[in-house]
Amino acid sequence: MKVRKWLPCLLSAAIAFMLAVSAVGNLITGYGLPVHLWKIFLMSALTALTSAVLFQFRDNKKVILRAAAAVLAGILVKELFRPYIWRQLQNLSFLITSHYHAIYNWPVLGKPGTDHVTGPLMFWAMLVAVCVNWHICRRKHIAVAIVPAVIPLALSLMTAAKVPATAYLYLLILGLAVLLITDWTRKKQPEQGTKLLLWSVAPVALALALLFACNPKAGYINHAGRIQKEVVVRLEDLWEIVEAVISGAPIPSPSEQNRNLLTVGPRSKSSRSVMLVNSPIDGILYLREQDFDVYTGIGWEGTDRKETFTTGAKSSGELTIVTYGVRDVLFVPYYATQAINLVGGNVKNNKNIQQYSYGLSSILVKKTALPNDSYKDLPGETWGWATELVREITAGAKNDREKVARIQTYVRKAAEYDRATAKMSSDYTDFAKWFLEESETGHCVHFATAMAVLLRAANIPARYVEGYAVDCKAGTDVVVSRQNAHAWVEYYDWIARAWCVLEATPIYPKTERPFGVSGNPQEEKPDGWDDAPVEDTPVKDPTEEKPDEGDTPTEETETPTSQPEETVTPDLPQPQPEKHKWMIIVLGCLLLIPCTVLQGYVRILVKRRLWNRGRSNERTIWRWRLIRRDAKLLKQRLPEELDDLAQKARFSQHKIRPEELRRYEEYRLTLLAAVAKKPWYQRLFVKWILAIA
Repeated sequence: MKVRKWLPCLLSAAIAFMLAVSAVGNLITGYGLPVHLWKIFLMSALTALTSAVLFQFRDNKKVILRAAAAVLAGILVKELFRPYIWRQLQNLSFLITSHYHAIYNWPVLGKPGTDHVTGPLMFWAMLVAVCVNWHICRRKHIAVAIVPAVIPLALSLMTAAKVPATAYLYLLILGLAVLLITDWTRKKQPEQGTKLLLWSVAPVALALALLFACNPKAGYINHAGRIQKEVVVRLEDLWEIVEAVISGAPIPSPSEQNRNLLTVGPRSKSSRSVMLVNSPIDGILYLREQDFDVYTGIGWEGTDRKETFTTGAKSSGELTIVTYGVRDVLFVPYYATQAINLVGGNVKNNKNIQQYSYGLSSILVKKTALPNDSYKDLPGETWGWATELVREITAGAKNDREKVARIQTYVRKAAEYDRATAKMSSDYTDFAKWFLEESETGHCVHFATAMAVLLRAANIPARYVEGYAVDCKAGTDVVVSRQNAHAWVEYYDWIARAWCVLEATPIYPKTERPFGVSGNPQEEKPDGWDDAPVEDTPVKDPTEEKPDEGDTPTEETETPTSQPEETVTPDLPQPQPEKHKWMIIVLGCLLLIPCTVLQGYVRILVKRRLWNRGRSNERTIWRWRLIRRDAKLLKQRLPEELDDLAQKARFSQHKIRPEELRRYEEYRLTLLAAVAKKPWYQRLFVKWILAIA
């Protein structure tokens, strides 16, 4: 065998071996998987050499090589169906999906049971070696080599807390870089491509070595958290759309920084888990995610504000939060013992952390700065009707705390709670007015918006807040799901000099101010925060009920053990178990895409082989069968001339000439030209489903 034929073969085998072991090596070191490396290296080397020889030398004289390949394939098939391989596959699935469960709360598949997972990874390394040799020797599309080599690296970077070993990462990047650089030349000029492939290894290896030296692993910062943020956002949007389609509910609008109230409709039925919470205190735990300070009538907007959130006194214990996936912001409790700096109404998760904790207190010690003017602003139209309504509600109230109590009672009784409340019609321009006057039902967004608007109309600083409300038991892990998503109001208490939670939704108990707050109920406020005018002769609203004595939070009646207004236990949304079946369904649908492409590719490959099968008469019959089927699928009428040629080839002694046989090829090109004029989705259907190409 000449050297010029063996050199490309050995070079292809070497690159295939390098990519095979580095691909699985990244997965092994990224997850810390138990394997027997020598088995993976040995089988990868044998597969790389054998497949390179078979793809490089395609003539039928290499009977020995083909027989060797058949024997090797038989051994692999036999090994594949051994019971221990399936046990190792289950163990590998368990080890990998456990990482995804810890990060994204996805289901854990498989089960532990073996001491190593060499078998599945060995087969994957062999698959990579075969694909790389197929690409190099047969000049297939470069994606054939890149996709199986990159998948293990992608899996490890998506979940692992550490990067793969430097050696495996270096070899993988080196192999892929060399293939990408020489791809065009190897396809257009094979001999020159082989030389370029050989001579490009050294400079590329040197350049990568310098790059790795300038960025040592010791100083490497794992930026996978950014990828995880994108994954969490995209998958959550996908889950909500799928669940909405299945349940028949309106498809949710894309998440925005500002809250568009025109899109607020029925609450999502998703029970997807968001985080795991362990609180040291019993009761409702409010975890704020974002607050908004500007009301536009049809939405809430947030401005770029900076403030230090209120802090508590001596810690009652530690609150631990573990999120499923890296979130853009950190969830913030009330009265944490450490100072919390809000920027734009939230705390950015700049360090991409998933687990964090706070010391919690029920007593306020540090007070916040005075609120700015934005917390009392309302649109002109809203200010008119809201101040008239507030005069009726707060008539006779002695101070702000009594006004707050009356407004809270009024809003909580303004409508029935219903998670399926429909969207506001676009004919209306004020969400709060529509809810209080037109809608008979609402959920937390409706109640919180109306209460914040009325508080502002009474010159009480207020803002709309979104986050999660969790019913906690001290020391117990609680899974927080999308069912716990909630909206409430924060109002500024002039005595406490702090933002306090005010619950607007009637199924939740009324909230209390922090303990340890002292001061004169007839507090003095800065200029510009005067009380809203109160009429001497108040107009009594027939639907208004006077609050009970316990509802008026005067200084004399305030105690740490005060009870909420309602005596009936509210129907709080409880964490639901994760519905993994929807995730499995979606992942299954995503797997259908590569399976569809693969089957279409295989069918097209088989048709091309049949198209040129046999001698001229036999080839005519095969082409007639194939072209007749394609024409039928495309609803085209096959020319009679082609039918006549097939009849001659089958039932007569006439030998089909090359120019007659060429007519089938011409008609096939005519069909493909008609397909090219169709829309892109029809072309995809024709190629990958009907396998016409």
